[in-house]
Amino acid sequence: MLQQFYYHFSYWIFTWYVLYELGIVSYNPKGALIIALLANIVIICTMIYYSYSYVINFIIIIFIEKVLPLWSVIHTPYHKRDVYATLILFCIYLLWISINKIDVFQISRLQIHNIQQNKPIGPIMYLIKKLTR
Repeated sequence: MLQQFYYHFSYWIFTWYVLYELGIVSYNPKGALIIALLANIVIICTMIYYSYSYVINFIIIIFIEKVLPLWSVIHTPYHKRDVYATLILFCIYLLWISINKIDVFQISRLQIHNIQQNKPIGPIMYLIKKLTR
């Protein structure tokens, strides 16, 4: 359950970054990438605490999805409109998951439960587990 990409705001941010780099959107995702990276660091600490066996895979994914994109935009100008774009995107995300009858806390609880049970916590982690069987 909840292995769809669109249930995880992190993938929305990465998609935004790709669209920004392609010049399709002009709003800078730098702030969202920083917040997402900080949230993922908390998840990594939780994984370490519970001796989660996929922590290295997760770190590699975070490096590709957060660190490298952040590195590429770190010196770009960041404006108030970019902050507003982040807030609007988050509101759209909340509306989207609400329409799908999912709440943010349910996603977080499932991730923590899966970490405790040593199960994949997202679609890419799930795919890695399937491919390495």
